[in-house]
Amino acid sequence: MIILGQTLKAMPEIKALILSLQKKTDQAKASSLTIPEMDERQRKKVEEFEQLSEGLYLALATIQDQKAAKANRDVLAKADQV
Repeated sequence: MIILGQTLKAMPEIKALILSLQKKTDQAKASSLTIPEMDERQRKKVEEFEQLSEGLYLALATIQDQKAAKANRDVLAKADQV
């Protein structure tokens, strides 16, 4: 899956960004930062990460739906055999 590879590649950059934001603002949680506290590069990285996260979530939801549909088909097939 392409989205998984992109997410894995972006993770070290995201981790570095979070650590730099924590140092910059002297805050324990980077998630408490607001957009005005970030520079343009940081905002772009956060936006990129949000897009990757959304894509990964949707891909995982699709896989989960496919597995559920297959399980339902398997149950129906076994019921038909009985």
